[in-house]
Amino acid sequence: MNMSSKILNAALIAIFALFPQGEALAQQPEAYCALRDPDRELRLLVPDYIARTSWVRTIAKSHRKEIEEKVPFDIHFDELGKHTVYKVTSEKGTRLIHVRSEAFHWGLVRIAWAMNSDLEILDYSFQRCRARGAVKDELTSKEVKAFLTNKTAKELKALLTENGMDLREGSSKVSADARGLFLVMVQSAIKTMVVTDVGWRKEVRNEKAQELATLHFGVEASLGPELSPYTQDVESALSKAGLEEAVAFDRTELLRWRVRLADNSASAGVYSTPWSLGGQEARLFWVLDAESRILDVVDSGRMLNAEMAASMSTLIGRTFKGDESCSHASELSALELSILNASD
Repeated sequence: MNMSSKILNAALIAIFALFPQGEALAQQPEAYCALRDPDRELRLLVPDYIARTSWVRTIAKSHRKEIEEKVPFDIHFDELGKHTVYKVTSEKGTRLIHVRSEAFHWGLVRIAWAMNSDLEILDYSFQRCRARGAVKDELTSKEVKAFLTNKTAKELKALLTENGMDLREGSSKVSADARGLFLVMVQSAIKTMVVTDVGWRKEVRNEKAQELATLHFGVEASLGPELSPYTQDVESALSKAGLEEAVAFDRTELLRWRVRLADNSASAGVYSTPWSLGGQEARLFWVLDAESRILDVVDSGRMLNAEMAASMSTLIGRTFKGDESCSHASELSALELSILNASD
């Protein structure tokens, strides 16, 4: 651990000790990560809010290593405890609200982050902040919100230095007075996206799958449970197609949701696959209809480069039966998913 990290950890410990137990992270994790008045505060972020569900979870030791690998800065162990993510239903779709408390030299700063099912930051609000009014006004202005929101985690990390402990020169246009708190906000946004992905992966994937099913098959479409479709018959069919091994993803991590339509048929499917090829890593969602036609390929998190994204877009509207020539990794993956979609 470098000197700056040691100083930060010491500062965190000192701040936690100074605040009442209601604000201490370890002793009162619910106060640390949950909204104090959910109905009022959620409505500030999601004005057309209809209903909410609370997902409460303790971030386990097994989660911590993955989280630490995905953020470019050190995280104090007290930051990863019991957390609440709110699933908010609105007229514009599902929103996920995650509140984080961050150490700052003016005291703990509580920020409520609003995300979509791709875990992109859509909006935010300060739940607690002792910064000067002018600084808060600047950092919640339309200009700063437009700059900070709708960025991928990769784009947010690009605003920081290599060790994640400072802003890159020229990466933002906030004033000198607001720079320190803006750094905390960028770090907090990255942590929020990563922790939500790691800690609530199943819930977030289910939300994304349901959104895609509704988009392509209508509001009456419902999902069956997420399952791995690799039966012995499927393995045999893949082998006949020359796909003894998957091209760009780990088959143990692929998930399928059967989509049940209004007539109770269940041949359509939504699939979640990781993607790792040529140094690129992404999380993809695929939608196939009853004829195994590719209806959509979604790069959740916009992690693919332009060339690979373009290759994925050429799959839309096509079917793969095994007798065509597949020359790209994207086409071979589409063929594998078509075989899976045709199976029981």
